[in-house]
Amino acid sequence: MRPYGILPRMVALAPARWLVAVVLAAASASASAACLSSSASSQLEERLRSAEAAYGELDAAGFGRALDDASLMLPCLGDLASPDIAAHYHRLEGLRLFAAGEQADALAALQAARILQPSYVFPDVLLPADHALRRAFEALPTEEGDTERPAQPRVGALAFDGTATPQRPLDRATLVQVVGPDGVVTQTAWVAPGAPLPAYRARPRTRNRLLVASSILLGASAGFYGWAWTTHAPFDDPSVDELAELESLQAKSRALTAASGAALTLGVTGAVLAFTVADAGR
Repeated sequence: MRPYGILPRMVALAPARWLVAVVLAAASASASAACLSSSASSQLEERLRSAEAAYGELDAAGFGRALDDASLMLPCLGDLASPDIAAHYHRLEGLRLFAAGEQADALAALQAARILQPSYVFPDVLLPADHALRRAFEALPTEEGDTERPAQPRVGALAFDGTATPQRPLDRATLVQVVGPDGVVTQTAWVAPGAPLPAYRARPRTRNRLLVASSILLGASAGFYGWAWTTHAPFDDPSVDELAELESLQAKSRALTAASGAALTLGVTGAVLAFTVADAGR
């Protein structure tokens, strides 16, 4: 049976590695701006393969170096990482977190890999069949859990784990990327569950709400005006000669016209505010 020697050795290296992780997390907001050149997802996959090979050879130092290199490449990616690459990164990050004693975070990373590649099985060279982490991995659900819709970028779109989608997974780790309209990735980060997304220029939520409200009010204005117009027909109907009935219709028409004007004013005001005051915020 293959020894588990790499895990204790990785635990011994964990403090230094976690210091690197803390530094990387603190610099994530400006890391992409500091990149001298962009990296390709194929280069990231090459480093992940090197890290996996080192892990299989019980080379804890080599595993740490290769995975640290991959972590440093992430903010500089210029293209969209595929779901397979994202799953590969999650698996190796899960192994590193487990070795560091962070079992909950390790399972959050492995949960992402499990969902992205439900048919994947750890080779015995990495984790023996009776290893506790492998058994835990194989017991993880393969269905996506809860998601949320974060603020969307002003320019481009969000992608999670290689798929362009506005929905962020909440119950697991995720690899988030901001993709420009030209397909070029401007930001990439590995994010644990509950952690904030990297800072990006987002569409103001207040503006979106004002635009929706303005659309509803403008539609209501048109509806009230149309309703008011229909009350004019009885005035031309010779069969309607009761003064009280005509006065009632006139009052109804005036009320509907006033409601239409009020809704129109509010709708236009909301639209103006959406592109002036509200546009200044997130």
